Amino acid sequence: MFGSTYTTGSGAKANLHLGTNDYLVQQNWVNAGAGYCSMSY
Repeated sequence: MFGSTYTTGSGAKANLHLGTNDYLVQQNWVNAGAGYCSMSY
C-alpha cells in the first residue's frame, strides 16, 4: 500500500517529497490497536 499519490512533472507517481526529489515509498504496518498502514508512527 502506498497511500495517496500524486503525479510528478515527469509523469511518475510519488507520495513523498524531500528537498527537490519525489519518491514512491511503501507505507509501514503499525501493530498498535487494530493495526493500520502509516508513513510515520
